[in-house]
Amino acid sequence: MRYLSALMLFACLVWACSSSEEAPVAPTPDVTPAPDVEPTPDVEPTPDVEPTPDVEPTPDVEPPPDVEPTPDVEPTPDVDEDPDTDEPNDLPEFSDVDFPPRKLAFEFTRPPVGEPVPAEDVTAFTERVAAALHDVGYFRWLLRTSTGVDPSTGYEDYLAWHRDVEMVKEGETVTFRQTGREHNMWIHSSKVLGAVMGAYLHTGDWETAKLTEQYCKG
Repeated sequence: MRYLSALMLFACLVWACSSSEEAPVAPTPDVTPAPDVEPTPDVEPTPDVEPTPDVEPTPDVEPPPDVEPTPDVEPTPDVDEDPDTDEPNDLPEFSDVDFPPRKLAFEFTRPPVGEPVPAEDVTAFTERVAAALHDVGYFRWLLRTSTGVDPSTGYEDYLAWHRDVEMVKEGETVTFRQTGREHNMWIHSSKVLGAVMGAYLHTGDWETAKLTEQYCKG
């Protein structure tokens, strides 16, 4: 009985759904038509282009005239390395000397020029200068301030004069410091060597002898 009642209820629902009317659909609004587009004006045709006039051909270029060849140069004749001439040789004759050198390798003489200075005047002036240098300890100062290598290092010892040196005093101590690289140092070292060599020949002092030896090694 219950099954029959349910079947009848389902049939009534199906009939009710099939007999109901569909909901109305809203109409599409009117679409405004696009405005009329002006037609593109006719394009004027491109005028005819005049053809390029004929170009005159380049005239023939005359070839350069023939160049005369350079005449052969006569070779320089060989020069005789030892020409037989009567001109004297100005170079002195050299001799072998031991190291370190104790003398020149050649004989040197200089003839006097002009009026000679009296010997007593030369001696008096030299003694005055030598005494002044000795009193101030100039040659010992040169020994202590020259730049070089001490023999205690095991290397070849020598002395030279460098200018790139500054002196710094702290209390009672003055320190000489090398501040740069000397350039053309023997321009100045040669002046020191000439001075100490002359002083040694005049005085025979051990300080000037040591300076002469060390600067000759440098």
